[in-house]
Amino acid sequence: MNFGKRLRNLREGQGDTQETVARAIGIPLRNYQRFEHNEGLPRFEIFCALADYFQVNMDYLAGRTDLRDAPPPRIMETDRLRLRPFRDDDAPDVFAYARNPAVGPVAGWPPHNSESESLEIIRTVFSKPGVFAMELKETGHVIGSVGFVDGHPEGLRPDCPDNELGYALSQDCWGRGLTTEAARAVLRYGFAVFKFHVIWCGYYEGNDRSRRVVEKLGFRYRFQRETDVPLMGDRRLTHFYTLTKEDWYGQLPSASPGR
Repeated sequence: MNFGKRLRNLREGQGDTQETVARAIGIPLRNYQRFEHNEGLPRFEIFCALADYFQVNMDYLAGRTDLRDAPPPRIMETDRLRLRPFRDDDAPDVFAYARNPAVGPVAGWPPHNSESESLEIIRTVFSKPGVFAMELKETGHVIGSVGFVDGHPEGLRPDCPDNELGYALSQDCWGRGLTTEAARAVLRYGFAVFKFHVIWCGYYEGNDRSRRVVEKLGFRYRFQRETDVPLMGDRRLTHFYTLTKEDWYGQLPSASPGR
């Protein structure tokens, strides 16, 4: 199978348009169309971007192997953060921020009472493959969590895979844009690796910090309703927002024209 046909099959297989892929990897649409028509091959960095976007081995994309799947990255880096799986030895750091009553209750969970409780959360809630520790590069300490919480506010439809984004951040790090920075990387992971079509995000009435994060990330308001908050034993007005795969890739800046 030639490169152009394999590229076209990958795109059509996940229901993307040529324009969506071109925007995602930062090239003009006309250049991407040339690749699908076998009018030249992409330079190496664009080839890597295509393999990353479709989450396949570069050898598969080049037609040298039928081993398609590339292992999903479990460690990502942003300018200031390392996003990685939680470890047991993160318990002291988690307890340091999670015991603060300003952090958890506004998001619907009570402050942690001990390092052993934080360890239990690490081994259960934080053990899911879509949840990441936010490690601050400048200190090496874990300052929060970010990832997918298995929430489906309108019900999961087979034709529209979705999930809900959640996050928490140490009060010591508020006001620095770190949650937004981490969430941008995780959103890309959700769309590219988990193949979500829609990602939800919500906040409880009065949680203005979370509202600002949602708006910075480009989510669109959908609806609001009263919901139970089981861990806090109350009900709250909850505001729900969504971000679609198309809207997410549409936000990405296009690079200057290339080959």
